[in-house]
Amino acid sequence: MSETTANAAPEATLQQTLDKTDFGHWMFEHRKSFIAAVVVAFVGASAVLLFKQYQNKKAQEHSAEVAQFEMTVAAELRAGKVAPTDFATKYQALAPEVKASPSMLPVALLTATYLDGKGESVMAESVLGDVVNSIGAKSPLYVLVAHSYAALAEKNGKADEAIKTLEAYIAEGHKVMLTKAYLDLGRLYLAKGDNAKAKTNFDYIIANAPNDELAKMARMYLQQVPAAQ
Repeated sequence: MSETTANAAPEATLQQTLDKTDFGHWMFEHRKSFIAAVVVAFVGASAVLLFKQYQNKKAQEHSAEVAQFEMTVAAELRAGKVAPTDFATKYQALAPEVKASPSMLPVALLTATYLDGKGESVMAESVLGDVVNSIGAKSPLYVLVAHSYAALAEKNGKADEAIKTLEAYIAEGHKVMLTKAYLDLGRLYLAKGDNAKAKTNFDYIIANAPNDELAKMARMYLQQVPAAQ
């Protein structure tokens, strides 16, 4: 028996076996494509695994950078050993990915509170603004920083920025302190003279959370909205 005949025999036997079923016949006819698909699937799964390992490694590196920044800069600032201007310079030098790290949130919130208490509300807003922009409104972490950032923006005369932050908060479906988001939006719109939008936000609270403590405030603010002409 020639080598060619010997190699062809197993393939012929395989075809005869697979031909006993429609699927087997189809698989034999498309065996090269099937094998290629398996290889692609394997490579794809391997790539996903490697990418997750890469992400985990990066997350650990970012957390380490945050811990180092907290110990050598942020904590020293709050202890009065680092000037706010020096802190701002070192903070701005951090990579966006580090600022977006979950471990950065408590550092940013503590530091912003400290800066605001020291009369550095603009710098405090900048710190939280970087975090807000880094994580994005879709992130679950947004609920922890959006209200504080909006309050600082309002305090610094940036009503439109505060409105943008709170509207993004509502649009993304965040539920924590949702009534407060509507109340603050109502106040901000009322101050801007947009009575229609102010009323819409106050009405939402009264309709959807009538027994909430903030509903009482919403009714009080609603009395300040001029009647439509």
